[in-house]
Amino acid sequence: MILESLKPWLIHSFELTLEELTKFIEGITVELLQNKTYNRGISVVGRKKEISVVTEADVISPTPSLDAKIKGTEIQSTSSNGTTDTQNISKKSKSSPEGTNETGNSVKLNEKIAANWKPELLHSTRNDAKLDHKRRYHAIEDSPYALPADLEEQERLEIQHIILTHAFGGLFTMPIHELLSKPGAIILDVGCGPGSWARDVAKMYPKTSVHAVDMAKTLFDGVGTLPNVTFVTANVLEKLPYPDNYFDAVFQRYLTFGIPKNRWDDVLRELNRVTKPGGHIELVEFDVFQNLGPFGNILLGGMYEAFSHRGTDIEFAPQMKNRMQDVIGLSIKSEIIRSFPIGWQGKFGEINLHNNMMAMASIKPMLMKSLEVSSELYDSMVKDMAIEFPIHKTYGNVYSVVGMKLSGVPDEKGSVSTNLKSSGVIMSAKLDEDITLNLKTERHPTKESAKRYFHEIKDSPYVLPADLEKQEQSEIQHTILKYAFGG
Repeated sequence: MILESLKPWLIHSFELTLEELTKFIEGITVELLQNKTYNRGISVVGRKKEISVVTEADVISPTPSLDAKIKGTEIQSTSSNGTTDTQNISKKSKSSPEGTNETGNSVKLNEKIAANWKPELLHSTRNDAKLDHKRRYHAIEDSPYALPADLEEQERLEIQHIILTHAFGGLFTMPIHELLSKPGAIILDVGCGPGSWARDVAKMYPKTSVHAVDMAKTLFDGVGTLPNVTFVTANVLEKLPYPDNYFDAVFQRYLTFGIPKNRWDDVLRELNRVTKPGGHIELVEFDVFQNLGPFGNILLGGMYEAFSHRGTDIEFAPQMKNRMQDVIGLSIKSEIIRSFPIGWQGKFGEINLHNNMMAMASIKPMLMKSLEVSSELYDSMVKDMAIEFPIHKTYGNVYSVVGMKLSGVPDEKGSVSTNLKSSGVIMSAKLDEDITLNLKTERHPTKESAKRYFHEIKDSPYVLPADLEKQEQSEIQHTILKYAFGG
């Protein structure tokens, strides 16, 4: 019907007679059937994102109160299409800026840290750890992960978990609150560290089965667990110990330092493999600091060199959304960006500074080698950087991207194609029925169908007709697309 609609244009373009073009179209029709020709329909949904940007003149807290987080109210804050309502989160943030109420959010944040800051002492004799400058690091081959696996790192990760939960208004931004509230849901935490996120999800959703994996068993050894939490020693750079299409949701946070640049696609495919069709994957990663002073820039340069030498990409966060789309064909549901003040803007900035100073201590051996400085000089540079943070209004952006796994299978290019044999036949009978029904609906007549009617709108290149036959073809096309995209 489309080729029939284009006849006048094609006759002029190819300099054919009407009879020649008609035979040509008949020949194409035969070829289409013989060669099982198909075309690909692509639907792209965009959503203008609201970014909480830190500015010197107007700084807002990136989070609502912790009480709301604990009750899970922000997790339920989703729009009708399942996309996280970042605007709603931002509005709540503006109503209670951090640092302006010393008895408000900041005190609750301190209380939450104090309550959680009780890790068990670890005395590991495992052979997957090594000592460097009195810090215990893993010794797992082929892993570039540079942060320690000891008591101090466990404490830092506990604080980091609380800061991130506070900042994003909940434990996750995936639209899965209703799913996890019912029995039978199963969720995975990849790179769980001491298991803070997994335990909090398990407490909030006791009907959900939570699995948590990390290659450093020393981080979650002896920390205690809940009946619905299972900790497993596993490395996402290798095959996860789970079957295909197993989890309703997969969560991975802050593994930029642990995944080689050339292995991110493999990791994404592995996360996709264990996720059920229709399930969600959420990645949370940080970007490099912004507005650094002289000492901060020196240390950042050392980080670039050190992590480049290890093969990791510390600028992966801004790429996450596109990689999740292109590599594994996820349908992106949300991208939320939060800006974290470091050492300024009240208690939140102070606690964030404390966490970053602990992180700088964690990567000290690596940066000393990269910068070729002594231990004393390194400590002095880090202290000077901390002084610079509030002066230069330094901040860091953290990205959270949520994607949904489609029912198709990613092809070699990462696009998702539907299994024509299984889905096309099933829907064909119903599709024929709907097309027949739609063609019987009443239409408003235009010009005589024997003479094709085309618009004469200036400056428009549109070549298809605007008549009854085109109307019928558009009705059929609408029905086909509705079935192809499931709605």
